[in-house]
Amino acid sequence: MGIFREWIQNVVLFLLFMSMINQIIPDEKYRKYVRLTMGLILILVLLGPLSRLMKADEKIFQDYIRENIRLSAEDAKNGGRMFYETDYFNESYKKIIYEEIKQYFKGSGMDVRKCEVSVNENVSDENFGEIYEIAVTVVPKASDGPVPEEKIETWRRDLMMQFGINDDALKLEIWT
Repeated sequence: MGIFREWIQNVVLFLLFMSMINQIIPDEKYRKYVRLTMGLILILVLLGPLSRLMKADEKIFQDYIRENIRLSAEDAKNGGRMFYETDYFNESYKKIIYEEIKQYFKGSGMDVRKCEVSVNENVSDENFGEIYEIAVTVVPKASDGPVPEEKIETWRRDLMMQFGINDDALKLEIWT
């Protein structure tokens, strides 16, 4: 029921936004292009719940993460010589991963106490920048009792998917 209610809210808000945009556009010759664009976006809004039901959004997210990691590794290889003399790249890379993990857990009401990232730092290696291991320790911001096991599994799955690591490479410790 919650998905249906959220879907209706999204459609209504988008239709209000569409009518507001149509009123703001001063020139008639641009309206047809705006209507076309808004119509295409409306189709995406209408099909959103179907993609969730068919788990298509998860597959798109996985493909996006996989491509993002591939591009990041490619960029790292291309810029490798520049960072060869210093550890600037490695430290920045680890800091970015830490910040992503921190933001992820912040959205779940958790604080990251420790986050250690082990990556391939060999610039000449074709797997340069590959993440070997992530060790994370988190604590709840509010004491609501023990964290449910299914929530922990969701966190593990999301982190493994986002950083392209397997179960053995993720050490997740939760303090209560």
